[in-house]
Amino acid sequence: MTFTFNFLEDSNGDGTHNIVELSDGLLDFRFDFLGEGLAVGDRIRIDGTDYVLDATDIGNGFIDVSINVSGEPDGDFNIDWEVFQDSVGGASLGSGTETTMLDATAPTVAAADISLSGASGTGGAFIAGDTVTVMVTAAADAASVEVDLSEFGGSATAAATLMGGVWIATHTIAAGATDVTDASVDVIVTDDTGQMAMASSADATLDNEAPAIATGDISLSGASGTGGAFIAGDTVTV
Repeated sequence: MTFTFNFLEDSNGDGTHNIVELSDGLLDFRFDFLGEGLAVGDRIRIDGTDYVLDATDIGNGFIDVSINVSGEPDGDFNIDWEVFQDSVGGASLGSGTETTMLDATAPTVAAADISLSGASGTGGAFIAGDTVTVMVTAAADAASVEVDLSEFGGSATAAATLMGGVWIATHTIAAGATDVTDASVDVIVTDDTGQMAMASSADATLDNEAPAIATGDISLSGASGTGGAFIAGDTVTV
């Protein structure tokens, strides 16, 4: 005999129930028995709870079941089941264990997990020509990490690379017209079920604007010779 589970909240069909799909803390599924000859009064035991079939159940060919999985750890979740033909003596028609995956824990990342390095300017400022290196640690359960480097002139969706347990993204700063003390990067961590977490780095100083000077900005004084000539003994003041 064939009895099947149809998990109603696995919206993307990946076999894993994530925090969005389990938003109410309940694992919802349909236990199908259509065509297996069950009758009113027969009983289905699922996860320790008995469901006695009525005429509506028999007409549907299934029962809908909800199991509270709040507080259950991530990973395989086993559901024991057995079908009893109570209408004709109570013999067992089949039993088994259905396994599905729970992942109700979103990934985590915090500002303290994000560090910026590569600044060579005075006081730790990032200047033109520096390569800003973003390192993200403690990104628990991360399948990918995306870094927004746009405040440093880089990509807003730079993909970090996992190296030695640390996610790293880099960008070389070009010359420009930015001089700020609150440049930061945003980091988005995504796990393998699509759940996301975001955090921003601490502020950094960015000054990619080279100083500007022109001939008109420079004056000389102190000449005492004829026609404004500098002669021996004069003090040239720039």
